Amino acid sequence: MRFKIMDEERERKPNFTLESGRETIEQKKERLKTLLQGSLEVWNDRERSLFEGSLTFVQLRKDGIEQTVPNLIVVSVEEGDVELCVIEEDGEAGSSAYMTWDSIVDARKE
Repeated sequence: MRFKIMDEERERKPNFTLESGRETIEQKKERLKTLLQGSLEVWNDRERSLFEGSLTFVQLRKDGIEQTVPNLIVVSVEEGDVELCVIEEDGEAGSSAYMTWDSIVDARKE
């Protein structure tokens, strides 16, 4: 019974909702700066497991729907976008892609 209550509580929590409404790209960059830098540091240190820098991103798709994308690590942070790489189940780097700052809603540490 206790597990059911915990599951219900988790379902009620809003996922990546900003209380202040829409933020500017500059505000978003500043808010996510430390998190993204931490992930990038793990990517650049080949002695560490990629899972240490694993992030979950919420992306706004072109159709207006938010999509949650887990198991990503930051490869580079640019002015217009962020290059991300999928972390495969075996801990190795998979395919990479760019996510624009405009499409990034939020990110969190896994």
